[in-house]
Amino acid sequence: MANYLKAPLIPPSVNSYWRSAYKGGRIIHYISKAGREFKNALALLAKVNKFKVLEGDVVLEYTLYCKKQGRKDLDNTLKAIQDALEGIAYKNDKQIVEIRAKKVRNAGWDGIEIRVSSL
Repeated sequence: MANYLKAPLIPPSVNSYWRSAYKGGRIIHYISKAGREFKNALALLAKVNKFKVLEGDVVLEYTLYCKKQGRKDLDNTLKAIQDALEGIAYKNDKQIVEIRAKKVRNAGWDGIEIRVSSL
């Protein structure tokens, strides 16, 4: 079984996905507004595309499409995708045992293509 979607979304980089703040004398980490917005949008699209929660080990295939040459580091965008699909494509991102990722430059559009399948 596989879950698949293609969408005009660009994940935030890991550098802008997380934020830190002092609270009660301690540093806390939280997901930024841009991170929450991306997570909610991808989760909604996954539900619309009828994603099923897969059991056991899974493979995450991810393609990042970029209009321009230098946009986004491929590896910095993976965490937002993994987090957004938790509870929708798999129970926990610890189930991901293989990641296949690629970036297509000068693609004519900005977006992502994702496939999550059972191993």
